[in-house]
Amino acid sequence: VTGLSAGVVYVVCSHGIFADASSDYVVENPNVPAAIAAGIGFFVAQAFGGVFDMTSDALLYCYGLDLHEGGSAETAPPGLRRLVLSKGGGPVENSSGSSSSRNKK
Repeated sequence: VTGLSAGVVYVVCSHGIFADASSDYVVENPNVPAAIAAGIGFFVAQAFGGVFDMTSDALLYCYGLDLHEGGSAETAPPGLRRLVLSKGGGPVENSSGSSSSRNKK
């Protein structure tokens, strides 16, 4: 995102009205606006990355808690179920050898 933002701004500032020396909108050095765009792009990408990170952590936590408490986790995405089961995860067994069912009626 950072590189793409900087690249687009650099290309835009290097062509057309921004590169025409007789224009009122001429950009003498396209590196400056490109660097500013890179900085803005970096912070926007960090914000979206942080939201994605928190969302994925919450999803994994809730899925694990549901499995631990004996729930069926039927609303979990199929890909998440396959991933957890492929890594040896699953319902927690209690001392009698059966799955925990504290919340089941």
